[in-house]
Amino acid sequence: MNQSKFIFRFLQLNVSKSFSVLFALLIVLFSNAYSANPKIKSLQVYSNENQTEFPIVSIGDNASGRITIEFDVESQFNPDLSMYFRLCDKDWNPINNPFLLNRGNERVDFLILERLPPLITGAQYHYKETFPNEKVNFPFSGKWKFFVVDVYDESKIFASGGFIVTENLLDINIKVDSEIRSDKNYFPTDLAKSLIINSSFSIPIDLYPQNLIGIEIIENSKLYSSYFVDKNIKNSNSEFYWNGNRDFNFIAKGITPGNEYRQANLNQYTSYSLKEVYAYRDRIETSRFFKFSERDNNGATLLSDYKDINSDYLNVKFSIRPPQPFSNDIYLVGSFNQWKIDDEFLLDDDDGLYTIRIPLKRGVYDYQYVVKSGNSFDWNILEGNFLETSNRYHVLVYYNDTSYGGYQKIIGYSTIILNSNHGKK
Repeated sequence: MNQSKFIFRFLQLNVSKSFSVLFALLIVLFSNAYSANPKIKSLQVYSNENQTEFPIVSIGDNASGRITIEFDVESQFNPDLSMYFRLCDKDWNPINNPFLLNRGNERVDFLILERLPPLITGAQYHYKETFPNEKVNFPFSGKWKFFVVDVYDESKIFASGGFIVTENLLDINIKVDSEIRSDKNYFPTDLAKSLIINSSFSIPIDLYPQNLIGIEIIENSKLYSSYFVDKNIKNSNSEFYWNGNRDFNFIAKGITPGNEYRQANLNQYTSYSLKEVYAYRDRIETSRFFKFSERDNNGATLLSDYKDINSDYLNVKFSIRPPQPFSNDIYLVGSFNQWKIDDEFLLDDDDGLYTIRIPLKRGVYDYQYVVKSGNSFDWNILEGNFLETSNRYHVLVYYNDTSYGGYQKIIGYSTIILNSNHGKK
């Protein structure tokens, strides 16, 4: 082989190898990019296109309303996502009974995501849809959950949320009284302040009284931290009465009204002009046990239009110093995490200063601090407990429906908003 041919062959082999290596690297890079788990952010579930509305829809003759689900997605590439819906029991456990899976109308594949404005950091895509629609419906009343998953692998659950579906078969009469409890020693004594919620109704003639389960009371947006009055359990916090015919009366006691929520208004651009900010303008928060706060949004998140170029994400630091040293864990809960007590939102203790930093989109958020006390959680010790607090209470009536193998059906719903005088609003 002459010298020119040798040089040409050498270059050909090396160029071929280079392209092979480059192609392999591109495959690895793109595979990693597509396989990376997208992050779901700013998840909201609400009714009637109103971010402050409780997520509930009705079915049957009194059908009304729809729920809206929306969220941002942080992902380098447009991910392939699905969302499926499951009927749950009263404790939010999905029911796997095949007769209740609503096959054919229980999922949406390949969610249509809209690109966010290019200047927004922290997320690249947005999803928004209302249900029920032509693809999804909810034929059974009860608690429902949705799951955002990978199209090709449903074991990859990226986010989930809940909402209520009810059949309004009852007229529920709700009365609220207040009391200072004396069943044990309360310290501080303000913790003895509580509400009594009395719910009475008559069931229709085609329902069986013995199948009535009880009532649930949900405060504001706390779907996962509610009060339940079971007709088969009577204790210091609950009572049940039945006239032997069709009239029922459930009484829930010991409901502490708490305080108005703390609030971070990230739409105030003068106070929150940087990417790294404190939730509280004075940076370090303290106990509000003896300080009644201003009105809140009853636990809702209020986000600006996702198409707004200023609807960006900030790194928000929450810091609180309790009035005296203690060894209990403190959790941050709020509208940004569906009011769930989650280890992801456990504050770090640095010599009595408890802090956590989370990414939040510009908007208005209700939140508070919860203290773990033994095996329970104290929602009031750092926040206060005032009978003047304005809260919204949702009352759900549960009935054991024996059809389709049996499930816990919601046959009635009513709500009451208390102002400072404990009156309907």
